[in-house]
Amino acid sequence: MKQCTLNTETAVQFFDNQPRTIQHDVRPQPELTGEGVWQWNDYQWESGVTEINDPQVMMHCPDKPGEIVWVEELPGMTEKSARLFLEVKDAVMVCSSGHWYWNITYGRISRNEALATCSERSTRRAV
Repeated sequence: MKQCTLNTETAVQFFDNQPRTIQHDVRPQPELTGEGVWQWNDYQWESGVTEINDPQVMMHCPDKPGEIVWVEELPGMTEKSARLFLEVKDAVMVCSSGHWYWNITYGRISRNEALATCSERSTRRAV
């Protein structure tokens, strides 16, 4: 489980239990070569592509589907005192007007669900 920092307005939106998509800048931005090909992290694709979810690209996504994050809402808040836990439901790299973003969809889960999921994953890795 890792920490995620959201501004208060965004964090409050998750309390209605509806999934939300948050847009994050891709850093560094892919570069368009003279041949009309995007290039980024040793991966290339044609300039007409506006959405990518290829595993070679997605391994660089900051939050991957299935991951659990806890939201820091107040300075000094820790995982143990967090009130908002999110599961990454979907992620895709998209282009809008030549700028690339990660569109990451998060859904709220309960503290117990978050802890159980993380515990289950730890047990599977230990076997």
